[in-house]
Amino acid sequence: RGHDSIAAFSMGEDGGLRLCQTIPTGGRTPRDFAFMGEYMAVANQGSDEITVLRMDPETGKLERTGISAPMSRPASAPCRRSSILRAGVLSRCGLRPGSLHGDRGAAQGENAREA
Repeated sequence: RGHDSIAAFSMGEDGGLRLCQTIPTGGRTPRDFAFMGEYMAVANQGSDEITVLRMDPETGKLERTGISAPMSRPASAPCRRSSILRAGVLSRCGLRPGSLHGDRGAAQGENAREA
């Protein structure tokens, strides 16, 4: 805690972890995150917002998108629970619900959850 970032690791052949990257989330006090295809929604409790990072499918590295949405003191990534927010985040990324591999989309209703 303290530097408002996400750390990415890779697993070596010996099963050990290796730090690959540390990237700022774009908000304060990140509490949770959830993947939506190649995008990661981060709940930043201290700055009252959800920010979106993108994972490069070729390198696996995370990059900032500049996309954010206000939310009062998020303690968990709401896209796990809320298909409405999920659709909004995808829309701001220029995507539509159901366009990501494994994405159930907004048609599943408000209680849709990630597999």
